Amino acid sequence: MTESPTPESGSPASPAGGAEPTVETAPASRARGWTIGAIAAVVIGVGAALAVALWPDAEGPVPAATPSATASAENVDSIAAPSATPEPEDPYAYLGEAVATTRGADITAYAEAGGGDVVATMGPWSYYGLPTTLMALEEAEVEGVRWLHVSLPIQPNGSTGWIRADEVDVTSTDVQVRIYLDVHELDVLVNGEQVFTTIVAVGAPESPTPTGVYSVTDPVDFQANPTGVFGAYALGTSAFSEAVASFWDGPPQVAMHGTNQPELLGQDVSNGCIRMSSEAVLELAALVDLGTPVIIEAERPEV
Repeated sequence: MTESPTPESGSPASPAGGAEPTVETAPASRARGWTIGAIAAVVIGVGAALAVALWPDAEGPVPAATPSATASAENVDSIAAPSATPEPEDPYAYLGEAVATTRGADITAYAEAGGGDVVATMGPWSYYGLPTTLMALEEAEVEGVRWLHVSLPIQPNGSTGWIRADEVDVTSTDVQVRIYLDVHELDVLVNGEQVFTTIVAVGAPESPTPTGVYSVTDPVDFQANPTGVFGAYALGTSAFSEAVASFWDGPPQVAMHGTNQPELLGQDVSNGCIRMSSEAVLELAALVDLGTPVIIEAERPEV
């Protein structure tokens, strides 16, 4: 870097004879050149100092500061700050937001929101004589009408349809049941927090418990005969065995129920139902209601 020349500070010595010295004055353009050069040197020096302060570990020569570089330096924190990893979304977060119960009439389910082909017509009562109650998976609005995409308690598992919300009673629940087949555990969550867990028996290899998203459809009290095969209570769900044609001459409905063989808990031994102790099923029955989501997963997710 070449510095601009700086003029001497004093007057030159007078020549002999006292003659008035002739002092040459730098042209105006040259003086302005010195001034601009001096200012530029100062700006470059300040910019270099600022760059060293901001990037003390940078290798190689520090670039001269420019207006754009200075602006970037002032915002270096916002530029360099790493973005936080977003929390994974819960795929079951919506479940429980809308639970539809018949008003005593049939419920017609359509292929799409707004109508279309009829996929099923649900009677007002379940197989065990309880009000037909359907759990919504999502919702939509079509021409000002709220529609619910519901899980249907029919075979095959995973059947769904769209129903009009204004033709049913709509409530909600903050309770979910989650079952993990690999570890033989059942959890109850309230507002996403685990409030109950118990060991369970699940389907045998030849009659596995089906995985998927279901709901409670038929609570049945067996406390009058708590030593029977269903223990003190059974909670029928909208799931059906995919390996067994019928249970007790009825549909192969998968239930969460008690047992009179507690020694088999923690094993794969049932026809597809979820077995637990009678004490545990009574606790479970006190926490859930018609339409409560029941999520059955092959494995417990890693936390």
